[in-house]
Parts: sequence; C-alpha cells; structure tokens
Amino acid sequence: VPAPVRDAGGRRTYSEADLAVLRRMAALVDQGMRASHAADAVRAEADLSVESMPSAPAIDPRVGPLLAAASAFDERRCVEMIASAAGVGWDNAIDAVVMPALREVGAQWERGETSLAVEHFLSQLIHRELLAVVAAIPPPLPSAPLVLVACVQDDFHDMGAIALWLLLRERGIGVVCLGADVPSTALAAAAATIRPHVVCITGVATTSTPILAEAARTLIEAKTDALVFVGGPATKGPTADLIPAPRLPESLLAAAQVLVAAATT
Repeated sequence: VPAPVRDAGGRRTYSEADLAVLRRMAALVDQGMRASHAADAVRAEADLSVESMPSAPAIDPRVGPLLAAASAFDERRCVEMIASAAGVGWDNAIDAVVMPALREVGAQWERGETSLAVEHFLSQLIHRELLAVVAAIPPPLPSAPLVLVACVQDDFHDMGAIALWLLLRERGIGVVCLGADVPSTALAAAAATIRPHVVCITGVATTSTPILAEAARTLIEAKTDALVFVGGPATKGPTADLIPAPRLPESLLAAAQVLVAAATT
C-alpha cells in the first residue's frame, strides 16, 4: 500500500493520491494500529471514496414543506410528511429528507432565520419517529451479526447513530446502540462484554475529532476482535488522519451497507 506505477526505467512513481495514502497509513501506525490493519483501513477508505450510489439532490423538494410545518409546530403535518417520505423505504427517506431537514433547520438557526425551539421541536419529533420504527422491527435472529453503535464522549448528536440503528435492523443485523456521550472506557467495556462483530463510533461536533481518535485507540489497546469504523462530520476535522480506524461514507445508507458487509464477511 499503495501500488505505484513504474516508469520506463523501472522506478516507482508516486502520485499525490499515493502520497496521501502513505501519510494516512503512517498516521494510523503512529496511533498504534498494526501495519497490516492500517493497510486494510486505507484500502477500505479508498473503496469508500467512490460511492456507486447516485448523489441525492442538494435540497429535496420535500424538505422545505417539512421545515415549514415544523416552524408552525404542526406535529400532525410533520409526522405525515415523514411517513410519506418513508413510504417508499427508509433507505431513501433518511438520506434525502430526514437528515437534510435536520441539517437545514440547524443552519437556519445559526443564521438567525428560525428559533432554537423550532430546531428542538423537529429534532425531537424525528428522534421519536425513528425510535418507534426501530421498536416495531422484529428482533434479529440469535445468530445474526452484532454491531455496536455509539457517539463519542461529549457529543450529544445521536440522530445519525439512531438512523444507522434503524437501517441495520431492517437488514437483519443485531444492534446495541449506546446513544450519545459515551466515554471511551465505557465503549471498550461494552465491546468486551458483548463481543460485537463491528463497532461504529460517530461524532458530529468539530471538537469530537480528537475524541474519536481516542475512542478508536482505546478499542485497539483493549485488543477487541471487532472491526472498528468511525463516521460523522467529525471524521472530516483537521486532525482526522490521526483517527486509527477507517471512515464511513457520508451517506447513512452507504455507511449501513459498509457495516453490513463488514459484519457478515
């Protein structure tokens, strides 16, 4: 890793992409990951860098009416719109409507275009609806692979983790979701107890990037047998290369597919 091409004289030549891979792998090894695992991680990230799924529109036309209903605190209308979006499946609804609506209402609040009450109203409503769907899914088979999902310490944005919980359960995967603000030691202890096939750690806040790195290192030092992945906006932070675990794609559906593949391989 990487696999450079050779020039006419037989010398290896490295592209900027090759150098980025080498820097990423070196950072993973420096953080305590074995070289073979670091190689697997950078290969996985390379595979995820080009998603086969078509890109969703920047703003789905269903997002605006949902935000308007939230601004009026119209619970019935919001629930109807969320249910309508999910009518063709949560795979599309989460990536195209639910998460974009949450990002947009947050952005509107930051710009002073809506109140914090509206942002909280919509967030709590979506939180409730997603958990209700999870509760209605039949339990997975006892032999089903198990994924442990958690948000890092001091990060209280757990909507992505809950959406992954839903998408994984729909695919017959067992999930233990610890929710928001999970200390690294508690995460490692849970992994040691339940012995999952995969651990997914998420972070949203920009301040969560070093905490993601710490959580991944704690799992490595605990010598967990699980494959560890990280996800969320915090994986894009300025020190993200120091996170000793492969990063999931931004799309929650694509992330769920990666986790299913990892858990069932």
